Amino acid sequence: MANDPTDDCAPARFSSLHLSRWGRSAVFALVWSLMITALAAFQLTQAGRSLEDGRLDTLGFLAVGSFLGAIFALVFTVFVRRFRPQTSARFAAMFIGLTMGTVGFSAFLHFLDYRSYYASWHSSTFKYWVGEQIMTGAGSLYIFLVHVTPLLMPWGVVLLLGACAFEVRRSKNSR
Repeated sequence: MANDPTDDCAPARFSSLHLSRWGRSAVFALVWSLMITALAAFQLTQAGRSLEDGRLDTLGFLAVGSFLGAIFALVFTVFVRRFRPQTSARFAAMFIGLTMGTVGFSAFLHFLDYRSYYASWHSSTFKYWVGEQIMTGAGSLYIFLVHVTPLLMPWGVVLLLGACAFEVRRSKNSR
């Protein structure tokens, strides 16, 4: 009987596909990154803005930054869970981790882009270099927050709450 479902050689069904913890984390981070990037692209097109080079750079920063932010949030949640195993603590850790990780890593990538652009005008003296890095970082953060954060509102909060609830439920079931 070649099609016997009890046969050990039968092909695995997609619904029975089990990923490792790292695999689930990577899939979660990838899906989070795609949702945030798609939301920002949708908001840009709804506002009547074309997806030009500068805006594509912003979408790239968001894609990579939100992926790294999701990985950070998962690690942060595991760390918090060791000390506070309650569901509410895991939800709060995921909320803070996803918010700060996504915005933080995306803003840092934005800063690196600004830093590379302004590097030709920066001084080689270390005394001035530190001040220039601080001012470039502050300007980059301000511009990033003013231009990118509105792209994620209000639907980004809905995605954030949904992702936090999903991850807390998934981690509760995977124990």
